[in-house]
Amino acid sequence: MPALDYTLATVTTDNEGRLSDQIARLIIKNIERNNISSGDKLPTERELSEHLSVSRVTVKTAYQLLAQQGIISSRQGSGSFVKRDEALAQQLRNEQAAHMLGGTVAALAELGITAAEMTLMFEACLAQNPKSTVRIALVFGSVEALVDVRNQLSHLPNTDISVFIMESIAHNSNPEELLRNFDIIVTPAQWYETVVKLLPTLTSRVVRAAVSQSNDTIIGLTSLQRDARIGVICRSNYFLKIVKGVLNFYGFATDEVQTLLEVDYTTKTHFPGGIDALIAFPHAHIFTNPDFQLHCEELLAKGVKIIAFDQHVEKGTFIYIEDCVHEIMAKNS
Repeated sequence: MPALDYTLATVTTDNEGRLSDQIARLIIKNIERNNISSGDKLPTERELSEHLSVSRVTVKTAYQLLAQQGIISSRQGSGSFVKRDEALAQQLRNEQAAHMLGGTVAALAELGITAAEMTLMFEACLAQNPKSTVRIALVFGSVEALVDVRNQLSHLPNTDISVFIMESIAHNSNPEELLRNFDIIVTPAQWYETVVKLLPTLTSRVVRAAVSQSNDTIIGLTSLQRDARIGVICRSNYFLKIVKGVLNFYGFATDEVQTLLEVDYTTKTHFPGGIDALIAFPHAHIFTNPDFQLHCEELLAKGVKIIAFDQHVEKGTFIYIEDCVHEIMAKNS
């Protein structure tokens, strides 16, 4: 179980706000700092109450608040787990940034600084601090692919990567304003035309990404019998659509593929009639949550193949993005 950094927030009656709100904020800050990640198990109510010297009822209330916000999920008999995706992480970072900026603006206003003066000061500060990183936005159809690709591109030096679900961009009232501060906007080929139409003045920044499955994923899928009974764990219908499309390409009939959302799949879950293979995205809880280790071992002992459906940008796209990063860094140096 990952250790919480308790120095990120002080939980005490001396602070303003309810103790349960303070505890919830402590958990959120640990998520923002990547001390705990998707699928990680949180301390039990008893463990956290003893460490913070508060009642278990207070901790339970904090966990309920986090669950209502969609940040964690609780499983009967198993505990509470971080229910986080990269889009939510970005939202939390944005909220933290807005809070920090709000405090700065309020302090400057007390000094009698006008909004126009603040704007000029902010622009001057930016001019004195040349851009040291290249900002990359990933716009994909599913959270599952976003995390895979983000992990792949995170190896590029001098980059700051943010992720966006295609649906959220399409329904945004001003998508250009949302993405204007990004140097590179990466989207898979099937979404390229849509993204370009949504961002007419940012077209030159949009990169059409060729996305495919890893060799391990392809080997795992093609090693299956074509009449294999297949179960899929997903977070989104778009990911499921991609999986079925690949299975169809390799000659599998997908009409009888059984699917479950990750949130509904527990260590006690069994697909009706049994399965010969279980497919899930690499960061699904069956791979990242230690509580599922025994469950997976039992499936493997029964002859069930467990396949991580890993998606990544192809080498040509990766090299092109890398070249773009170097070019932007050279201009900013």
